[in-house]
Amino acid sequence: AEIGLFPDATVQRRFARPANGEQPTPEVVVPILTGDGELREHALSARAIRFNDSDMLLTVGRDVTERRLAELALRRSKQAAEYANRAKSHFLANMSHELRTPLNAIIGFSDVMTNEMMGPIGSPKYKDYTSDINRSARHLLGIIDDILDLSKIEMGQLSMRETEVDIAQLVEEVARIKRDKAESADIALELSLQRDLPLLVCDEVKVKQILLNLLSNAVKFTEAGGRITVSAGLAPDRSLEVCVADSGIGMSEEELPVALARFGQCGSILTRTHDGVGLGLPLFVTLTELHGGSCQIDSEKGRGTSIVVRFPPERVVRLSGTGK
Repeated sequence: AEIGLFPDATVQRRFARPANGEQPTPEVVVPILTGDGELREHALSARAIRFNDSDMLLTVGRDVTERRLAELALRRSKQAAEYANRAKSHFLANMSHELRTPLNAIIGFSDVMTNEMMGPIGSPKYKDYTSDINRSARHLLGIIDDILDLSKIEMGQLSMRETEVDIAQLVEEVARIKRDKAESADIALELSLQRDLPLLVCDEVKVKQILLNLLSNAVKFTEAGGRITVSAGLAPDRSLEVCVADSGIGMSEEELPVALARFGQCGSILTRTHDGVGLGLPLFVTLTELHGGSCQIDSEKGRGTSIVVRFPPERVVRLSGTGK
């Protein structure tokens, strides 16, 4: 197209001065009025040249209007997506807080009724019902807590309270919590801990949550007669590794990314045989990464799953007299 005058006098003066040396001037994007009266954006650069024994300025221009419009649309879409994500996180956090209060009341009153603290409640059936209410409310509260944690992480509001933690003792505590449920499902739960494990600098509550999520998943997806092994030890690079391995249903290569996605669940709503909303694995990965750690997941359909949580060497505290 025929090109008119520079509408910007500063840009015009810049390209009116010959560039020094052989290198072109930095590219600059300017609006240029075309012969048909349309204002288009062009990327211009200039180079000083010799032609017919004269110093001349070679200017090259490219029409980048469409590219700039596409970049603008992409920026606006990104901003809109970020705003929607923040709005979603705020909504989930507020909703979680609002739901926790009545749920805590349900749990508390159902505890009182189940234990008959105020006297007999009559038919034994009522006692069974209140136990069911209590158990369901605790299950729902656990889901809400996971949603709240993920919302805080997305908003950058999840604080860390780090101390030196006896990881062997913490693993044993989590195993005790889950042992009754494993045994009631006819699942063997075994511990294999390296002797004289060092302390770990971490947020104890969050690491406990990591281990609880892993063991809960292992129990949930291991069938009767199966086995779960929890091991912990130092790797050759002095990082601390905790592994939860089960002989459960496992996952295929296609199912693993789905399981790691937030709210992702393998199978359709009609074919799933296990409850949950798909936050266990994503939450444990996020909490591990908050500690600067990493995760390794190996799974085979029909043979089981092995998950290794690795904490970096700088979080391992050597114990005096142990050589750790």
